[in-house]
Amino acid sequence: MATTTRKQNKIEKKEAPLTAVSYIKSSSLFSESKNEWILPLVNKVLGDEPLNEKIIKSVALGDTGGEEKEEKNTVEIKKGLRYEIVQQDVQKITEISSIKNIGLLDIDSSLKIERGLNIFFGKNGAGKSSIYLGLCKLFGKNKNVLPDLEKVDSDSECKIKFKNKDGEEADLAWKTGESKVESPVMIFDGEISQVLVEQDQNNKFEIAHLKLEYFSYLRELYTKIESIVSDNITEKEKAISDTETALSSLFPSLPETSTDDIERNIATPLTRKEKTDLSACIKQRETLEKDNSDATLRNLNTAKDTILNNILTRFGKKDESGIWVFSYNKAGIASINKHIEDIQKAQKAFEESGVQKIKSLIPDSWISDDIWTEFIDKSIEFLESLEEESQNKYKNEICIYCQQPLSTPESKKLVSAYSELRSEIESKLKSEKIALIGVGNIINTCIQNLKSITSTNQVIEAEFEALGRDKEEKISIDTTALTPSFEVLKNNIDNIKTINLSDEEEKLLVEFYEIYRGLYTEFETKSSELKKAIGDKKEALSKLQEKVSPLEVRDNTEKNKVALEKYVSNKKELEKIKARLSDIHTLKQTLSRTESEFAKVAGLQEFQKQLEKEYASLKFTTPSYWKLGTITRDGINKRTYSLNDKRLSDIFSEGERKLHSLADFFAQCETNKYKGIYIFDDPVNSLDEANIVNVAKRILKLVEDGNQVIVFTHNLYFLNALDKDSNKSVYKLSKMPTKKQIIIESTKLDTTSSLKTSMTAIDNEMKTMEKAESTSTIQIGGVYDLMSGYIEDYVEKKLLNNVVSRYRAHIRMTSLSALSEMSSEKIKTITELYENASRGGNRHSNPTDTPEPTYSQLQTDYKSLKENCDYTK
Repeated sequence: MATTTRKQNKIEKKEAPLTAVSYIKSSSLFSESKNEWILPLVNKVLGDEPLNEKIIKSVALGDTGGEEKEEKNTVEIKKGLRYEIVQQDVQKITEISSIKNIGLLDIDSSLKIERGLNIFFGKNGAGKSSIYLGLCKLFGKNKNVLPDLEKVDSDSECKIKFKNKDGEEADLAWKTGESKVESPVMIFDGEISQVLVEQDQNNKFEIAHLKLEYFSYLRELYTKIESIVSDNITEKEKAISDTETALSSLFPSLPETSTDDIERNIATPLTRKEKTDLSACIKQRETLEKDNSDATLRNLNTAKDTILNNILTRFGKKDESGIWVFSYNKAGIASINKHIEDIQKAQKAFEESGVQKIKSLIPDSWISDDIWTEFIDKSIEFLESLEEESQNKYKNEICIYCQQPLSTPESKKLVSAYSELRSEIESKLKSEKIALIGVGNIINTCIQNLKSITSTNQVIEAEFEALGRDKEEKISIDTTALTPSFEVLKNNIDNIKTINLSDEEEKLLVEFYEIYRGLYTEFETKSSELKKAIGDKKEALSKLQEKVSPLEVRDNTEKNKVALEKYVSNKKELEKIKARLSDIHTLKQTLSRTESEFAKVAGLQEFQKQLEKEYASLKFTTPSYWKLGTITRDGINKRTYSLNDKRLSDIFSEGERKLHSLADFFAQCETNKYKGIYIFDDPVNSLDEANIVNVAKRILKLVEDGNQVIVFTHNLYFLNALDKDSNKSVYKLSKMPTKKQIIIESTKLDTTSSLKTSMTAIDNEMKTMEKAESTSTIQIGGVYDLMSGYIEDYVEKKLLNNVVSRYRAHIRMTSLSALSEMSSEKIKTITELYENASRGGNRHSNPTDTPEPTYSQLQTDYKSLKENCDYTK
């Protein structure tokens, strides 16, 4: 008995229910020391404490004093962000590629589907349902598709392009007879609406977690910190870059310099002695840098190279000891004559042997005749160009020139005899002739160089002053006396005649060459001296710079101490803040993993909370006594709705049913945290205008949350409510009854394109009137009519940002001045401009004493219109 009493009296400890908050607190986020810097913010989020920008920024950037400051502009981390775990195969439709034989609809050209909202508008029977049903079949939904009954034995088809979770584009297609696996794409139509009201629904949710929203709160906190840190990194990097640019002339290696080195220089300013040494060194460096030896050396080398290339190498060559020697002195001429004599001997031998070999074939005098020699040479060259068979034919049968048969044995022997003679001496003559031709070409070049010797001398003489000569001195050589001697050399070589130069001619040629050889030596000596001096200067400068550089760096550091201290501070902070960015990336990844691990099936209570939110968003007030419960049938848990003993379908009106079914649909999606593709087919049937607007807002919220939404509707008011900014492209469907053809066109309900069209019309009229000799009041009034209409549209679409919709209400232009608090000066200007346009236009009646509009006034008002009512701004 006592034992039982103790058990009854024992206080049992119950574990608190596991929530997202407790799960996060037990995760590595709180256990790892590297995350300590962010825990103050995390604790505030999990504890529902308010956060402000200062606190977040101070913790994110490591400013520990931030929390001690007065907290103003308190802002909560936004709640209600979508939770997304479910991965879909079809993330986004990019186009409807084709639809075949669904109802009366056939689409051959693709229809682009935007990332956000897509609207298909058309009257009943225009073909909207054909597109809708085709998509339903494509995504495995249980819908019936009827083909065009006139198309016998023709399959129905639907094809789209989509992107999967990896962003890869692919095709998806369905045709008659295929059964597609059901996709998680969410669809809503009249049939689904009835099912959601009349039948119990499976009480199963893919993702719904107690306090799951805290994962979203932390995700937003991380994103906020990431944004702050990223902005700070950009700011620091720009400040660092700006400092490096500003100080680049003083510290060219600043980007590569460590902060320790910079701080060391800041901490060691120059002593008085070091400043004196630096000043002296800088003066010495400036003196050395003023020396223009480099330019002088370049000019000397140019003159030296000119002598070398134009004279020394052209008229001579280096001997074995490396000394330049004139090629056409007595020894050189003797060498040339040797080639000439060898050729002459070979030719003489040819003539003598030829007399013996062919004297019985031709007259003796022909052997030494140049014409005969050329004649027979051409014959031999012709034979050698032929194939062997043809050569034998011309040698033994046919004359080369007259093409007649060779009549005598002697004629047959003639060509062969000459071929044999030429081959005997050809090897003897060939090398000698080649050598002689080479000499002739060189001498020809020498003659050309002599003709341009004046320009060569000018280059050389320009540098005489650098050699220590008088800058007015000229090279004393008469090249006109040299040219005839070289021309004699060339002529003798061409005619294979022995060269005989007089002592006087040889002396003149050698003196010419020796003058330039001497100048070359002078330039070479001076260049070497100057090169050494420059080397010495560079070495001196290098040593001087080695001494000056560290002093200059420290001196410039002292002069720019404030900027460099800020630079070092920015670099250190940048390094720290980059580490924070890396931390936050890791935290975001860890949060997603923790969130996935925590994913569990939640209870009906979570769905009911979401449903009540959806009721509120649709402004739908339910009876206070309705109940949401559960029931299990055939092993399946279902949720049920009741109003006492009645079902919703028994009590709710048609409009209430529609609102409830929409709320249920949205609540399921929100509880499951579904994000992806939504398709609605006329979701506002049976609803009044106020409820249509509420439904439109809820659908637009889906778009804002990043979902892709496709809406099919024939309701013009719903269309305007969806396209509240009047700039959305809409696919408009219309049917041509006579052809049974459906036309789909992309259009806009109302955009600034109308303003552009109106302004273009006004511009064109003004240009026409400007060119005309005279203008009538009717023409002027017509332009004013265009202007007043344009101003009305401008006020509606640009000034009021479409707050006033032309579909349900009109702008009272006469009350526009009452909006002076919006922008008094602009309102006043536009009001006066509109009044002028109304008085001057033809479409408004005016008092009889109203002055007629003038072209001058129109020009003034047109200018004001362009300045104050520009639709592009």
